[in-house]
Amino acid sequence: MGYARNGVLYINLDNNFHRITVVGNACHFVASITTYNSNYYDPYYYSTHYNYSRYGMRPTTYPTKEMKQYILDFKTANIMDFTVKSVEVILMNDPELYDEFVSLRKKKKKQLKFLYIRKYNEKNPLYLPKRN
Repeated sequence: MGYARNGVLYINLDNNFHRITVVGNACHFVASITTYNSNYYDPYYYSTHYNYSRYGMRPTTYPTKEMKQYILDFKTANIMDFTVKSVEVILMNDPELYDEFVSLRKKKKKQLKFLYIRKYNEKNPLYLPKRN
């Protein structure tokens, strides 16, 4: 779900709203996401004098915030990490652009992800209904 305010689109992800910076059939946005990391103590440390559960020696998880780039396929509402593979998935809807992108070298694909999203959106414009 999302909303629009003053002509700007926002998307709800991870219980927060994030601004969609590139709007089209393929949308790009950056979001601050909560990830949970495990913190393990030294598995080789052993002592008969400690009660590990009492002193917190068990593995614990803790939340951290991470900035990530995402791509939204407006037609299917799929949200994917902004990777070369996800750009390829979106471009499959336009065989000409897809073939052009797939023929590039790996390094060029990484460099030109934004360009191909822009090309895709130019060739496949997004039409939103006008509000009365």
